[in-house]
Amino acid sequence: MRLFDDAKWLTSSTIFLGVLTAMRSVLTLSIVGPAVIGVWKACMALYPLGEISRLGVSKGMSILTPVLSGQGQDSDSERAAQTAGDFSIIAGAASGFGAFAWSFFVDDAEYRMALRFMAIVLLLAQPHQFLRDFAVATRRFPIRAKENVFTAFAEFFFFIGLASWFGLAGLGMAACLSIALPGLYLLWQLKFKFRLHPPTKSVLPLMKNGLPLSGAETLYELTRRMDLIFLTILMGPTWVGFYGISLLVMDFAVFLARYGVSQVVSPNLLHEFGREGSLEKVATYYEIPARLCCYVLPPLLSVGALTLPMFVQVALPQYVPGIEAAQIAIWGLIFVTIHASLISFLVAAGKLFQEIKMLGAVLPASAMLQLGSFRLGLGLEGAAAAALLTLAIVAAAEITLARRCEDYSTAQIAGFVATLYLPTVVCLASTFLVQAWDVSRIVPVLFTLPFKALIVVVGYSPIFLAYEFRFSLLRSIRHEAAA
Repeated sequence: MRLFDDAKWLTSSTIFLGVLTAMRSVLTLSIVGPAVIGVWKACMALYPLGEISRLGVSKGMSILTPVLSGQGQDSDSERAAQTAGDFSIIAGAASGFGAFAWSFFVDDAEYRMALRFMAIVLLLAQPHQFLRDFAVATRRFPIRAKENVFTAFAEFFFFIGLASWFGLAGLGMAACLSIALPGLYLLWQLKFKFRLHPPTKSVLPLMKNGLPLSGAETLYELTRRMDLIFLTILMGPTWVGFYGISLLVMDFAVFLARYGVSQVVSPNLLHEFGREGSLEKVATYYEIPARLCCYVLPPLLSVGALTLPMFVQVALPQYVPGIEAAQIAIWGLIFVTIHASLISFLVAAGKLFQEIKMLGAVLPASAMLQLGSFRLGLGLEGAAAAALLTLAIVAAAEITLARRCEDYSTAQIAGFVATLYLPTVVCLASTFLVQAWDVSRIVPVLFTLPFKALIVVVGYSPIFLAYEFRFSLLRSIRHEAAA
């Protein structure tokens, strides 16, 4: 399956980028402190504005280009890409102008400055994101992988250096440079030329195909960020800063799922769907990543949750109030990965409007969960738990939509969800039990953490072995890599 070969390029580079980004984020958090990072993170919540301004055109290109290529219509595929590229310039100008205009109505000087940097970020991000989408849609994964590595180093050095010298302004400058330079690299490598033609009727099919996907992804982002929205409104930037560890964890999870999973699955699934026209034949493209992440990731996340307090206390002591919330948020990686593996199948199945309706129903429920957690005085931990529960509900609903397309019964769908969620539930419960267990009488203090991690991993091993015996996914990946 080409999926594994493409994943070798993009997923490996995405993991490298994610690890370096996490290191950069940790150092940046330490440099600027909770108050400054709270202002920047609050303004970064505007980032979905760029997605809205594209009106689904880039998403439409991501759908149509691989499908048309699979059908052998290469000239139509190229025309769709050119139209989307030209439109991305207009979208960047519109979203950037909106953020810049808003800054004049903000009294706080720091928020005003951050908004003006965000205006430049939104201006640059639209053509940059198009070039990334174009590289993936045309399945030029080596180029996209190299851009990941370039971006990783650019962000690392720009954010640390400029934040050290200029604080909040340095964060803004680093964000702009970290988009502009990798964008120029992609432009050079892909040999794409922006022609800056005004929109014509050729943009309409892209909007028709892309707007539902763009709308679904925007609603998903709003639902996912409901914790940040309520924290900003009800508790202020300093508490948002303490919550920065949780935001860092979730940003890493979404980044890894989106660029390491979705951008590998989507073009391959849609290309195959264009060639075969059968949902049954492309279902494995979402089933394999979903299955794999649901029994491989839980023990890794458990070890991460157990080691997180020690890491924060040593490296980021000013963020200690956010430790317990981050230990909850880390489990969200499972559910965002399921979403990333499923979304392109829902595109092929024509179920995006049902996805939008579902998210539209979950969005107010997520808001009520967040509000309820604050009313109960659960603080940062309540916000993280409400966000995790929301992600689990969304993933289960998306699985239901996908399995309905293949005529599975309610009992079969429930069984599939249960087998996906069981490893996470077991690992999550055992992690919190082991964390509360005082083992100081059994092992020396120095070995407490490794001992607890070992207990969780050993206890989970029968489930892991049973799943691998049943599905043989790790063996399949090893055989594909050897071939």
